[in-house]
Amino acid sequence: MPNGVVVREALNDGLRDIGLDVPSPEGAFYAMPEVPAGFVDECIERGVVIVPGEAFGDAGERYARISYATSTEELEEALAIMEEAYEAVN
Repeated sequence: MPNGVVVREALNDGLRDIGLDVPSPEGAFYAMPEVPAGFVDECIERGVVIVPGEAFGDAGERYARISYATSTEELEEALAIMEEAYEAVN
């Protein structure tokens, strides 16, 4: 399995474990989960940079764009921080 696929699946599984609804991305190196209010800001404050979905148009409201063009180790660290951010806003 190519590394990009491994990292994509790790991200998807991790986001779902946190409690986020995320469709499987099919093309780019990004996931677009539906996120609760305040999640993006909370992640950024904690050092994980994700982009609010609104940056991609009105249909992106309540979503965030998360890149998985990284190593599995860095992704695991970011997921742990995102889980803390999710708990802080829920």
